Amino acid sequence: MRTAVVFFTLSLSFVCTFAQSANLTECLQTPTLSTCSSLQYPDSYAVSDRQLLCKGMPYMLGCSIATSCGSDTTSQFCQPFSLLADICSQDMPTMSGCRNYTQLCASGSVIKECSTSPPLTNLPKTSVIAAHVYSICGSMYMDGCSSCTFSSATALPNCDILGTYVKLCVAMPDMTECSNLKSICTANPKISYCSDYSAVSSNTSSSNSGSISSTTDTVSMLMYFHNRPAYVLFNSWVPKTTGEFAWTFFVLVAVGIVYELFSVARVYVEQKHLLSNKGVFKSVTNESSEGLSKKPFVLNKVSSTHVFLWTTLATVIRFVEILLHYLLMLAAMSFNITVFFAIITGLALGYPLSLHLKQRFVGVSDLSPAHC
Repeated sequence: MRTAVVFFTLSLSFVCTFAQSANLTECLQTPTLSTCSSLQYPDSYAVSDRQLLCKGMPYMLGCSIATSCGSDTTSQFCQPFSLLADICSQDMPTMSGCRNYTQLCASGSVIKECSTSPPLTNLPKTSVIAAHVYSICGSMYMDGCSSCTFSSATALPNCDILGTYVKLCVAMPDMTECSNLKSICTANPKISYCSDYSAVSSNTSSSNSGSISSTTDTVSMLMYFHNRPAYVLFNSWVPKTTGEFAWTFFVLVAVGIVYELFSVARVYVEQKHLLSNKGVFKSVTNESSEGLSKKPFVLNKVSSTHVFLWTTLATVIRFVEILLHYLLMLAAMSFNITVFFAIITGLALGYPLSLHLKQRFVGVSDLSPAHC
């Protein structure tokens, strides 16, 4: 009796499998048939197709999402068919591992699983995210950039591209390159990659609105001399090519020279200001029967306007001098070798020029009193 039950069970399983296989073959050829609406693509098939794809191209976003799911089979986006859709809907629709998915979910398909287990919303192509990682790491070297090595701007590195992208955007969530991650996490907040980013993004938004955030910036910058691309004062000033480094060098040399010239101008104006002050007040000697007597200083109204003008001019020059000084200091803090030596070169070239100008226009004779 028991043998008969086992035989019946195996026979029924075989019949169901054969019927399902026949139905799958039919729906692969014509997914618009009404009988295909309830077709469920076997999980084992979906896993096998995905593993075939990820074995050859493990850097694809869908492969990273599948890895992050681990043993989770309860979340909708971790379902085998959905994970296969993450790869086949964007990156590799023509690959052999995506052939079944592409046929089942072709235009006009009535198979419900194509809509009930869709790919992640707003998930872009892997090449788009790779381009963002290349752009970020090309502009500023950050912790995580060493994980992915690009042979060219368009080549896809064999690394966890999505994981690296998320790490960079957690460090600097306001970068323009992180807009895709924001879209992904807004539409799919429950995926593991979005947990850290959503927390940082939320804290950044509250900080921008005026509230206090407990999250501090974790920007990873090179704090030693290097010759990688780096920000120079402004977000748009990021030299990357030889030509860009060349004009950056000459601009900073020019600024260094101008800074030295302003130091000469400041000394000159300060001396004129002192001489004007000496011309404003003078002692008056009166001769009387009691002998010579000196009255306190009296105001020379002719020079009072000059004092105000020289004071204003000295203040303006000092303001510009301090401004240039701190701009050069902040530029040097990029730790870029080219930037640093451009500043030093500019200051060094400006020094002998400033000495010549001081000897010519700020001589010792200028310090002699205007009134004796």
